[in-house]
Amino acid sequence: MNEKTQLRIALSLLEFLSLEEKLLLEKKLGGFEELSSLSLSQLELKVGRVLKTKVFPFLNLAAIVNRDIAIMKKLGIGALHYSDEDFPVLLKQIYDCPYMIFYRGDKSLLNQLSIAMVGSRHCSSSGVLMAKNFSSELCERGFVVVSGLANGIDSASHIGTLASGKTIAVLACGVDEIYPKNNVKLACSILEKGGLIISEHPPMEAPLKYRFPQRNRIISGLSQGVIVMESPPKSGSLITADFAIEQNRELFFHKNALEMDLKLGDEYLKNKSVSLARAMKIKRVSSYVEDGAKVVDSVDELLKALFN
Repeated sequence: MNEKTQLRIALSLLEFLSLEEKLLLEKKLGGFEELSSLSLSQLELKVGRVLKTKVFPFLNLAAIVNRDIAIMKKLGIGALHYSDEDFPVLLKQIYDCPYMIFYRGDKSLLNQLSIAMVGSRHCSSSGVLMAKNFSSELCERGFVVVSGLANGIDSASHIGTLASGKTIAVLACGVDEIYPKNNVKLACSILEKGGLIISEHPPMEAPLKYRFPQRNRIISGLSQGVIVMESPPKSGSLITADFAIEQNRELFFHKNALEMDLKLGDEYLKNKSVSLARAMKIKRVSSYVEDGAKVVDSVDELLKALFN
C-alpha cells in the first residue's frame, strides 16, 4: 500500500480527531512520516485546538500501521475513504460521519436500499422469531438488513436474511476480530452468503465499551429507516433510536416492542424502586411512540409508512 493509505490508516486511529480535522491533516501533512514525527503540541497547532488525549503521540505508529496493512492483505480487508466514490451516500449525510470504513465482503451493499433492525440482547423467544421472519421478508422485498451482530435481536435479524438476501453487520471493533465470539460462525455465514461486515476501526482494535454507541450511529446512518423489534427500558437499542431521530431517519417500533414495554416497563420501575422524577427520564418505547414514532406489525405496514 502507498504512503497515502498509510497516512489514512494512521489518521483513522486518532479517534480524538473529528472527520473535518482528519481531512484537514491529509491536506496539511506531507505524508505518513510527518504525522508519525509530530508531538501533541505540534498536532494541536495543525488542527487549531487543544486536544484532550493521552494516546498521542504513538511511539510505534509505523509498526501499528504496518501491522494493520499486513492483516488487511492477509484477510482481504478493504478500506473506503470518505472521498471515495463508493463511500455510502447516506452515511455522508450524518453528523460525525466516519473518516474510513474497513470492510470484509460485498461493499456494493453500502449503497443499496437498507433497513436497520435492532433490539435487546436479552430478548424473548417470540422477539427472536419475529426478527428472523421480519428480516427475511425485508430481503425478499429487495432490502439489505443492517444490524450490529450482537446477541439477541441483532443476531436474529442477521440470521433471517441468510436464506433470502443480504445483510450488513456493523462492529464496534476491527473486522478481523468478531465480537461477540459466539457469533463467529454467523459472521462467516454472512460473508459466505455475499453479505458485508464493516467497522470504522482498523484491524486489531478492541470492542471497547464507548465504541458501541458510536457503532450505533453507523447502523442508523446507513439505513433509510430503523425498526426496533424489542427493547426494555434503558436498552442500548434505544441509543440507535435516538440516532435515527437525530439523523432524520424514519423510526419504527414493532408492535411487539410496544407490547413488551407496556407489560414489563412498569414492573421494571417498581422492582428497581425508581423515584418518579428518575422514572420520567428513563427512555421507554412508549415515550418514543407518544412523541410520534410509528408502530408497525408487518413489513407491508413499514414499507407503506416509509414510502407514502
